[in-house]
Amino acid sequence: MALPALRRPDTARYALVLLLILCTVGFQLAAPDTDWARFATVLLQAATLGLALNLGHIHGLLDRVLIALVVGAVTVSAVALFGFASLGVLDARVINLLLIAFAPIAIVAGMLDDMRRRSRVTVRTIIGVLSVYLLIGLMFTFVYGIVGSRSHAGFFGASEQSLTSDYLYFSYATLTTVGYGDLTTPLRVGRSLAILEALIGQIYLVSVVSLIVGNLGRSPSGGVAPQPRTGRRLG
Repeated sequence: MALPALRRPDTARYALVLLLILCTVGFQLAAPDTDWARFATVLLQAATLGLALNLGHIHGLLDRVLIALVVGAVTVSAVALFGFASLGVLDARVINLLLIAFAPIAIVAGMLDDMRRRSRVTVRTIIGVLSVYLLIGLMFTFVYGIVGSRSHAGFFGASEQSLTSDYLYFSYATLTTVGYGDLTTPLRVGRSLAILEALIGQIYLVSVVSLIVGNLGRSPSGGVAPQPRTGRRLG
């Protein structure tokens, strides 16, 4: 059963990662583009990466480097904010992109380890693939923002800087191929990134997500996985 599975500690950690990602999306849609809001976003991204590292059981040098990245990103952002300086838009977007870029790797590592140990697709696997899908949209949000910050013409063709909520809206509209058309970019690099995101989003949905959801409770090879000796079903 799905609901009892969500009460297990390992599944709860996956659900918490998904919740942090959703909180980041909602916060960036609602919050103004201020230093405090950018610092709060850094904290959310750092928490997401930190928890993802716990899921992925990444050890060795890479684990220490990523933990140092989390600590360093939060420290630099806090010093910039509380040191009576400004946490710039471009700086915050670069920091967030660095934090979020490694989270999918850790989540995928955790999913593969979980399927290897349990020999079947579980609720944790589904939560993981959905988390990675949302993270793809967030990554492109910050990439678009960085391009827009470096462009004098503006990412959407306006002379003034666009809001983070605009980039977030454009990213997920592109990822899901909704294509409302109310926000478009005249920049060649922007169009190239939008095509890349749309392709990644559709390929990911029709291959990874559909495969995982269709094989819930089955072994990765497609057969029915053996039940545990205790007779209890794991999510």
